[in-house]
Amino acid sequence: MGLFNRFRNESIQSETVTGDGYSGQIGFYAKAVAFTTAVSCISNIFTKSEIKHFKRNEETGKLEEVKDIIYYLLNVSPNDNQSASKFKSDLIFNLFFDNESLIFSGNGQKFYVASSYSRIKNGKNPDYFSGILTEGESGVGVTRRADKVAFFQLDNRELSNLIQMMLTEYTSIITSSKEAIDRANSELWKLKSISPPAGDEEFQKEYQSKMQKSLKAFLSSKRAVFTQPKGYELEKLFFGDGKVDITAFQSAVKGAFELTAQALKMPVSILNGNMTNVNDILNGWASISIDPLFKMISEVLTKAFVSYEDWEKGEKIVVDTSMLFHMDWFQMCEKGDKGIASGIASIDEVRLKMGEEPLETEQSTCHYLTKNYDRIENAAAGS
Repeated sequence: MGLFNRFRNESIQSETVTGDGYSGQIGFYAKAVAFTTAVSCISNIFTKSEIKHFKRNEETGKLEEVKDIIYYLLNVSPNDNQSASKFKSDLIFNLFFDNESLIFSGNGQKFYVASSYSRIKNGKNPDYFSGILTEGESGVGVTRRADKVAFFQLDNRELSNLIQMMLTEYTSIITSSKEAIDRANSELWKLKSISPPAGDEEFQKEYQSKMQKSLKAFLSSKRAVFTQPKGYELEKLFFGDGKVDITAFQSAVKGAFELTAQALKMPVSILNGNMTNVNDILNGWASISIDPLFKMISEVLTKAFVSYEDWEKGEKIVVDTSMLFHMDWFQMCEKGDKGIASGIASIDEVRLKMGEEPLETEQSTCHYLTKNYDRIENAAAGS
C-alpha cells in the first residue's frame, strides 16, 4: 500500500473513532501536502534532467552521445499517451510513495510506468513480474523477467513507513489546535421542555428528533428564523469569543514540512518556497541527495536496456544533472569561456550545454587551449 493511501486510511480511522470527519482530514491534508510537495520538487528536477545514451563509436573508438530510439523514448515520447515529463514524474512519485517503481517495454518501441504488478521470487534465477498493468488498464496484464524491466527501489525501503510514523505524531497536535479554533467560534444552546408534548413514547422521540434537526439548521445558518414551539425554552450555555491562539496550529503544520524535508534529506527552505541563495542550497542538496538518486536511476536503466556485451564496450544510460540549476545568459558565457579556454569542451559542446544549437563547423568542433595553460617549464624557459 502506498504512503498516500496510508495517510488516507489513517484519517478515515480517525473519523471513525472521533465521529468528526474534519479532525481526521486535517491531519491527513497536513501530511499529504508536506510529502507531496517534497516529492514534487524532486520530480520537477528529474523531469528537467536529460537522460543521455552513450555508445562506443566503432570507427573512432570514442565514447559518444547518441540520440537514438532509447533517447527519444526517455526524453520526448515514451508512449502514445504520455509526454516524457509525465512519464518521469510518474516514475518518481511511484518510487517515493510506494518505495519502488517499475518501467517496462512494450514491443521494444514504447516505455511504460507500471501502476500495478506482482513480483514472483525465483531463487537464484531471474525473478518475474506478473500482472503488469498501466494506469487505467484492466485485465491480466503482462509478464516480464526481472532482467527485462527497470525496477527502481529506494536505498531505504522503510523510508515511507518512518515518515508516516513521525508525521503521525503531528496529527494530534494539528487536530487539537483545530478543535481549539472551533471551540473559540462555537455556540452551545439548551432546549428545555417546560411541558412535554402529548402523545405516546414513539411520538415524543420523533418530535424531539425533528426539533433537534430544526434547531441545528437554525444555529448553523447566518440568517434564519426559528419557530419556538409552545412548551419549550431556548437557553444559551456557551458563546465563544472568537479569540484563539493559532500558533500551535501553525507550528504543527510547519513542523510536518520540516520533518518531511529532513527525512528526504531536503533543504527546508526549498520546501517552504524560500529562494534566497537558491543556487548554493541546490548544489548542496544535489551532492547529498539528488546525485545519488539519479545515479541509481542511471544504473537501473543501463542494466535494463543495455546488454552486458554493449556495456563492456562503453554503452550506458546516464541522467545528466549538469544543467539542473538556472544561470542567466551572461553567467553561462563566463562559465562557457572557461570550458573552451581550458580545452575541456569545444564551442559546440558548450553551446549544447547552454541550450543552443551547435554550429557544426570545423572551428566549432575543435578544442582550444590558451597560453595560460602552458606547461610550467615552457613558461620558465620563455622568461
